[in-house]
Amino acid sequence: MKFKDEEPVKAIYYKKGNPKMTTKHWEKTHRREDWGKMIIDAMKFCLTQKYEQSEAFRQELERSKGKIIVEDQSGFTKKNPDAWGVKLQDDNFVGPNLLGRLLMELRDNGKLDYTLPADAMKFIEYLK
Repeated sequence: MKFKDEEPVKAIYYKKGNPKMTTKHWEKTHRREDWGKMIIDAMKFCLTQKYEQSEAFRQELERSKGKIIVEDQSGFTKKNPDAWGVKLQDDNFVGPNLLGRLLMELRDNGKLDYTLPADAMKFIEYLK
């Protein structure tokens, strides 16, 4: 969803090499201008799809009922966590933990509300 153009989508999905590095290369020049506004809704969409399609995922979330879910990025080399997670600092988790919060909301409500631009799924056409 991060790209509107066919060329970066095909490069990421079909070229040999590291898709993460290929994405970083294309982000500099081709990332959607509205990506920053839609990234959380894109994650909500992806989590919802996984929840609907995977009974094992649903069961694992159910097993966590009453517990706090954290996206622990303590092993990452970056000093601070990104928006999705936390890092352990002096016996405390520090960071936004957005992914953990979304997973808990999905677990507790069985759904996540999101709104995506009309062309958010256009990338799929390039992969057919």
